[in-house]
Amino acid sequence: MGVAGFLLIYSGGRVVPASIIVDGDVHTVISLLELVDEDEAIFHVDPELSGLVKSKFHIGSEYLTEIMRLKRGEERLYIGHSVELLNENHVMEFLRLRREWRSSLGSITDEEVKWTKNELRRGHVYGIFANEQLVSIARLGELLPHIPEVCWIETVFTSQKYRGRGFATSVVSKTVENAFKRYGVEYVGLGVRSDNAPAKRIYEKIGFKKHRDRCWLNLNVEFMP
Repeated sequence: MGVAGFLLIYSGGRVVPASIIVDGDVHTVISLLELVDEDEAIFHVDPELSGLVKSKFHIGSEYLTEIMRLKRGEERLYIGHSVELLNENHVMEFLRLRREWRSSLGSITDEEVKWTKNELRRGHVYGIFANEQLVSIARLGELLPHIPEVCWIETVFTSQKYRGRGFATSVVSKTVENAFKRYGVEYVGLGVRSDNAPAKRIYEKIGFKKHRDRCWLNLNVEFMP
């Protein structure tokens, strides 16, 4: 008997909002949404299901995104810069760059510093330094239980003044290389906003191809993909 649908909720604690992934046939999704009691979250759903989410929750903003994937053996890596695996000593540099990316975050809190240290200890974040400053990052996400054959790249960002120098291409290429080595997966995936043409060009250069469309729906938060 096949699975009619699924609901995954990844709690971000107080530092980042929860991520909610829901998929399946319409009747199953309606039932699954009854189980969601988060006050703040980001929904990731098929565009055809976005209306169901918006009918039940107060969605403040939404973005169309694309899921792209890269098959093992089809990668074209361009690593023209020194890419470092970040550690807990890079916490403040990471948070400074994060503020450039998410200017609405406000001042740095002790809780955020603690959470970030734990993230960096896990060895998932890669970065490039220029003029002794962290200027470009990419984070390698955990394997998701519903698609264990895919490893995900998250939080790709380059400081505005350092764009156009190939930093993003290098840091994503290095992250792809380590994703295949570390997990032995068949695919590496990532999500990108549909109107972010520069980012998509970088990913396509490395070998990523569009897999499917998704909707990013903000529930009582304001985050952009």
